[in-house]
Order: sequence, then structure tokens, then C-alpha cells
Amino acid sequence: MLKKKILFVIDSLDCGGAEKSLVTLLKFIDYDQFEVELRLHSRGGLFEKLVPSEVSVRTVEIDKGWLGFNFIVARLFFFLLRCFNKNKHSSQLYWRSFKNCHKVLEKSFDIAIAYGQGFSTYYVADKVSAAFKYSWLNNDYIKAGYDLSYDVPFYNQFKTIVVVSDENEEVFKKCYTAAGFNFSTIVIRDIVDEVEIFKKASLSVDLIKNQSVFSITTVGRLTPQKGLNLAIEACKILVDHGKDIVWYVVGEGEERNVLQELIIKKGLSENFILLGLKDNPYPYVFQSDLYVQSSIYEGLCITLIEAKLLQKPIVTTNFPSAYGIIEQDKTGIICEMNAVAIAQSIAKFMEDSSFMSAIVAHTKMDKNSDKEVSLERFKKLVQH
Repeated sequence: MLKKKILFVIDSLDCGGAEKSLVTLLKFIDYDQFEVELRLHSRGGLFEKLVPSEVSVRTVEIDKGWLGFNFIVARLFFFLLRCFNKNKHSSQLYWRSFKNCHKVLEKSFDIAIAYGQGFSTYYVADKVSAAFKYSWLNNDYIKAGYDLSYDVPFYNQFKTIVVVSDENEEVFKKCYTAAGFNFSTIVIRDIVDEVEIFKKASLSVDLIKNQSVFSITTVGRLTPQKGLNLAIEACKILVDHGKDIVWYVVGEGEERNVLQELIIKKGLSENFILLGLKDNPYPYVFQSDLYVQSSIYEGLCITLIEAKLLQKPIVTTNFPSAYGIIEQDKTGIICEMNAVAIAQSIAKFMEDSSFMSAIVAHTKMDKNSDKEVSLERFKKLVQH
């Protein structure tokens, strides 16, 4: 039987929700039916080692021109665009600058999947030949700062745009409907592997837990999107009210220095700890008393789903897709997007043990069938 050729394109496989969901999806593809190639803009990400051996992993090809002249000009143009277009998304500015530096792929595919908005979508639209093209939308399109007027010519080249949550689909539909456009969309939620998560959560880590101290964990990139400044402010409120807590953050990113300075300024060096990037974040979540998500916006939020699978009490800010994961006062608390609300929600768990026990009990009974549904929808998508 002749195998169908599928191409996936993503910026990188650094630590992140979209990246994690892609490597999980790749585990469940039937390689007797499909020949899969993965193209990355940047190599060496944390999750790259998790890609199945059946997948051919390659770098997106760049033509820098004679002595790199074209690339130098593109970099200068990109720098100027960023200086004078601070409200534009950097991915859109990047493609305006570097489009001509990226080579057209010579081989063609049956299916090409841009696994993410921005670069992946632009690259697949302009540089890839495929019978069917699909684009994944992994984030809140409006809050992420994309300009639809720029993206319309690209999205018009895709058969369907896949969004990772109902809330995400609603945001995107409002955006393009208001602008007078229409795109075909389908919801395929990010896949998490429950068996693998529990297996990894049981492994030991270098975290010595003081049983008398209330422990909190957050997992995510150190970027403005994750709202960790709110988490630090909430931690300060709790400490000032005499709460004995330690708050661990697993992740790395561009805001590390800014956040570390804020931690020191607030006198929280012993209470709010940036652990850095970890190959396996699950034991940190599993061993903590509470999981907190302080995000400003999310497409779906895999870390929240994973914490729920690990049956942890949860506090999350009220980004739209949180309501599709957490049932208020049943499987967690969804609070306003400010430090006071986050602190008050954490305090409720600390002060009311019966409430915490009830949340955990409800979480244990809550069954997640997202993986089966998502895999079935993906199967239908690629089997024409």
C-alpha cells in the first residue's frame, strides 16, 4: 500500500504547549499508512528527543544569498520593522522580512500541516506544495496580537483551520466574521497522554518538600503571556498575611531576569522559586499541594489539563478556555486576572481543608476523553 506523505511544520520543539501536543500526536500516528516529515525552523528543542523514530526531522531550508547578503538585508529590514511596528506580531514582521530567504520545498506532499499560527502558517502557505493544507491555531488569536488583514491571504490557502478549543474557535470566528471573511474551522483539542503523565509523575526529583509548608507549583514559559508577575504579587500578599508557602515555577524564558528582580524586590527569595526548565515537570506538580495557572491568555492550556489529570487542586485565572477545563468550585477555582483574586483563591484552599478534599474528590471522578475524540477527528482530517 502506498503511504500518504504528511508534512508537519512548527517553529521549534522547545518547551511549550503546542510543541508538547505535537510530539504526543506524532506518537499515535499509524506509520504503516503515513510517511511523516517534520520541518523545524530551529533545532535542538527540549521535546525533539521525544519525536518517534519513524518521523524524518529536518530543518527549514534558508538561502542567505551571496556571502549572506540577502540574509543581512532581511535582518536589517526586520530590525527596522520591529522598531516602527511595536504593535504588530513579530511573526508577521519576520515573514515580511525573511520570506524570500526561505527556499520552496522541492518535494510535494499529500497533506501539509502548519502546526501553529505565524511562521508555520506562512511557510506552508508560501513554500509548500500539497494536495491539502491545514493550519493549527494554538492561541487566542486576538490577545496574541495578530493582524487578520495580513493573515487572510495565507489562511485562504488552507482547506481547514484547526483550533484547539471551542473558546479559541469563537474568538477567531468573531475576528474574521467582523472583517467580512469566512474560513472553515474544526476543533481538535490538544492531546495529552494520561498513562505517560502518571508514569513520569511517579519518578523522584531533587525537591525536598517541607511538610509544614504549603507548596504551590506553576509550569510554563517565563513570558508575559503567563502572568507570572501576578503570581509573584499574589505570593507577596499571602506571605504578608502570615501564610507559610513556597511557590515553584518550572520553566524558562525571556522574562527570567525581570521576574527574578521582582522576586528579590518583594523579599520572596525563599518563597517564590524559579526552578528553570525540567525534562520532567510532572513530579513537581504531583508533589505540590496546589497547582496555579496565572496566564493572561491561552489557546487551551495543556499544563492545566495535566494538573487536573494528576488530581491536583487548581487555581486558574479566567482566560476563556479555562472554563472548558475547570468546573468552578467542583474541580478548581477560576478567579479574576489579578493578584488579589489569585491570593484569595489560594487562601481558600489553605484555610478550608474540606473544600480542598471535595475538589480532589470531584477531580478523581472527572474522566477525560479528549485524547480519543481528538485522535478520531485527526484521523478523519487526514483520510481523504
